[in-house]
Amino acid sequence: MKDILSKDKYALPALFAFALALRLAYVFHSGRENLSPDAYVWMDTAWSIASGNGFGGSWRPPGFAFFLAGIFYAAGKSVLAVQLANCLLGALTAVFTALTGTKLFNRRTGLISGALVSFYPYLLAYTRDPISETFLTFLLSAAILRIVIAARQPGLGNYAFAGIVIGLTGLTKSTTLPFFLLACGWLWWQTGSFRSGLITGLFVLLAIAPWTLRNSIFYG
Repeated sequence: MKDILSKDKYALPALFAFALALRLAYVFHSGRENLSPDAYVWMDTAWSIASGNGFGGSWRPPGFAFFLAGIFYAAGKSVLAVQLANCLLGALTAVFTALTGTKLFNRRTGLISGALVSFYPYLLAYTRDPISETFLTFLLSAAILRIVIAARQPGLGNYAFAGIVIGLTGLTKSTTLPFFLLACGWLWWQTGSFRSGLITGLFVLLAIAPWTLRNSIFYG
């Protein structure tokens, strides 16, 4: 990350500010009415957690529900607070995309990729809704970046960090886990060490283990 910033210390902050401004403008223009039907279900689940009444069933994954509950616990059941959090996550997603593109290809490719993510219409549209898509996209971008960093800078800390972020992504959308199994294989290929993929995979399992244990106890 330092080598990118050293070439132009304003590039990533400018990208972040651009992506954030677009999202804030869209959120304040579109308001807080006419949310998607799914949003009300997510908010009810999160408010139940924030109020100390528990998560309920296991049909919905816990990642976004607990993130949303944290916002509600701090700010009350506020749609605006969620939208502002989504704006920040969306802007960070653009930055993480730029960093990943730079590490895999070159700085120019990275910045173009980040700029495209900044104003991609669907990502903007999801910002106003308290649904899992913005949070999931942020985690996906973070997980991919951490995998690339682990490949470029092998070490236990980077493997563990990548595994935990992958696990959190899986707790938000379980269908992402098969992809990350392949990503662990890619990490093994890049580093030439089976240990890299194995350690990363173990930390993925550690991250999802509490939820798995909870479901095993309550639902067998």
